[in-house]
Parts: sequence; C-alpha cells; structure tokens
Amino acid sequence: MLGPEAPGLGYIHLWNLLSRETVTIFEKALREELGAARGLVIDLRGRGGQVPVLKAIAQRVEADGRPAALLVDDLTRSAKEVLAYMLKGKKGVSLIGDTTAGAVRAAGYVQLENGARAMIPVNARIQIEKLTGGEDLEGRGVDPDIFVEFRLPFLGGRDPLLERATALLSTARGAARRRRL
Repeated sequence: MLGPEAPGLGYIHLWNLLSRETVTIFEKALREELGAARGLVIDLRGRGGQVPVLKAIAQRVEADGRPAALLVDDLTRSAKEVLAYMLKGKKGVSLIGDTTAGAVRAAGYVQLENGARAMIPVNARIQIEKLTGGEDLEGRGVDPDIFVEFRLPFLGGRDPLLERATALLSTARGAARRRRL
C-alpha cells in the first residue's frame, strides 16, 4: 500500500515477466498485501519477459476489476509493451508515462566462432501480433493515455509518473468492485 500520501492505493512493480513465479507472486499480492486497495498502480517500466506470463498477468488485471494505472516509459519493452497494449482501453485501466520502446521482437542466441554468443531479434512477429490484433509494435511502441515527461537528472527524487497515477486514482469515483481471482 502506498500509505498516507495516497490512501487506499496499492503499488506493485513488475520487474520482469520472465517466470511463471511472477504470476503467483502477483496473484498473492492482489489477494493479500494489496487486498484492501481500491485502486492499483502497476509499474511496467523496464525490460520484458515471456508471452505466457504476460497473458496471465493481463487476465489477472482484467479479472481483478479495480481501477489500475499502468506506468510505462521509453524503457518499457518486449512483453511489457505487449501487456500495456493488451490492457490499453480496457475499462478502468489507464497507461501513464511515455511511449514504450518499440522493441517487441523475440530474441534468440547465435553462437559465434570465437565462443561468444550474440542475442539478436528473430522474426517471431506472428505470435506477438496475435496478441495485438495484427498491430506491429516493433519500432513504434505503445502510446500512453496520459503523457508524463520523466527526465531523471532533473527530478530530485520525485517520480512524476507515480504522482500522476495516484492523482488519477485518488479522484476516480465509484471504483469498480473487486472480483475474486
């Protein structure tokens, strides 16, 4: 819970979507630590993950039913971008921040002659585009619903995305009833 500066609001940062364990932790947090929250801030800033994990998280957010603000920026990439795209426009969900990186292609490893390995994008558009209704997000990204500039060197410890999200959720009237997961 965010505390007295944002009463009734919960916050969770999904650092990555690489492991099914993330889904288990997310579900537990929604039930327990964030169970009393009337609104959720879900931080998607940073690197991505895997398709099965992003699909499961998307289902949990929709099934939860509480208003949610998803924080995105120009470093939000891969599976987190697809998650943001899938949830954008859903009832009670707002994307706050900056356009995502536009780096959604799956990566694969190539063994080089000197023993090193290089990670390169592979042409796996079809699986991703099934989740985005045919939209190719590569090089384009996902635009937020509410743009908030975030330039770290000039913030003095503030987080304008989080501030905007808590302001939005604090003014939300008639919050949706929470559904059981």
